[in-house]
Amino acid sequence: MKIVRDAVWGDIELSALEIEVIDTKAFQRLRKIKQLGCAHLVYPTALHTRFDHSLGCLHCAQSMMENIEKKDFRFTDEDRVLVRMSALLHDITHIPFGHTLEDERRIFPRHDLNIRRWSYFVEESEIGEILGREGMAEKVKETLFGDEDDYRSEIVRGAISADLLDYLARDAYFCGMKIGYDRRVLRYFAVDGKRLVIELFKDGIFRNDAFSETVNLLRSRYFMTERIYYHHSKIACSVMVSKAVEGAFSAGFEEKNFLTLGDEEVLHEIKKFGRGENGTESIIDLYEKRKLYKRCFLHRTRDIKEDRASELYLDKGGVRKKIENKIAKKLKLPSWQIALYCPPPQMYLKEASVNVLLNKNEHCKLNEMENPDISALEHKHKNLWSIYLFISPEAESLRDRAGESCEQEIGLKNELPNEKRGQLSLWMN
Repeated sequence: MKIVRDAVWGDIELSALEIEVIDTKAFQRLRKIKQLGCAHLVYPTALHTRFDHSLGCLHCAQSMMENIEKKDFRFTDEDRVLVRMSALLHDITHIPFGHTLEDERRIFPRHDLNIRRWSYFVEESEIGEILGREGMAEKVKETLFGDEDDYRSEIVRGAISADLLDYLARDAYFCGMKIGYDRRVLRYFAVDGKRLVIELFKDGIFRNDAFSETVNLLRSRYFMTERIYYHHSKIACSVMVSKAVEGAFSAGFEEKNFLTLGDEEVLHEIKKFGRGENGTESIIDLYEKRKLYKRCFLHRTRDIKEDRASELYLDKGGVRKKIENKIAKKLKLPSWQIALYCPPPQMYLKEASVNVLLNKNEHCKLNEMENPDISALEHKHKNLWSIYLFISPEAESLRDRAGESCEQEIGLKNELPNEKRGQLSLWMN
């Protein structure tokens, strides 16, 4: 047993087997990947990594199991080892700027659905040898990629899970946000059959305190999304990295390079592929000087068909690229100076779908309780959805014209002027 001191949770205890996995090259690589990608350009102390988050996720999984066992349930020794190892490895498939490239601009498939990367980082590495020796390889893979309707899997990656409990606390701490949840919420977890649930009753009586703390967890998730994950300057940073990566790909940079590099190494390498007209070198230069792209178009009203939003998000048929090129041509700019951003159309508060137990025989999803606080949070979270057009700071004088061109190309109203006056935010909420 080894003890590691963590800034968020204090002492984290690790077994000899876990230390053996942590000390592999594949796992140590996570030290070079920031948890929040580009967010440190907005929140300077957001320098925590996938490595510390993985240790924190293990700690939260252990805390959840300990609290569950205070009730009429016992984990087997095998289950404890499996859940802890799965929590430790839940982000092993992450690459530099993962959420930026997988979720925000969808250049790559999501890390948590990427079996090919699991094969590379685990099955073909020292980690695979260790798990194979322990007879755990397939069980860990199933916990992370298989059916989520199992309490072991849900502890690690469910609607409200060890992953969420750590990153909410960790992201808030390192961004200097006074946002948090009461850790007493850990006491409300229970196992009902094969499902992980939040128990909202005691001695046959509904517990308002348990319900309130669960809703507060959702509230924390919403505020973190609003103030950090979807902060417009953070999105501008992400768009810049995405455009630079796209430019580097067009010049021969390969996806496999992301498997061995950290954040700064990726920026250094893709810069070498920007000597031509793709703009990669110029974008990285601006990024490194924190001269961020500027918003010139914003649309949040959601009066857009879902298939059209999906088309823009996934860049189906190169539609996003075509729009960027048309706007750039109108403004007589190189296309790298224009960047269109559209988030996934199915933007929802996943945590609201957590399973809750109302009494010994009645369970439902939290958002099926038709509570106005939960409905309001789901509505507000949905309204964080925004289409943006960004323009390079070198062409800032053309912001208004770029916004007008985007209106014409997309057929949606530019709501940025109202947003700047605060009118849009008041109306949306």
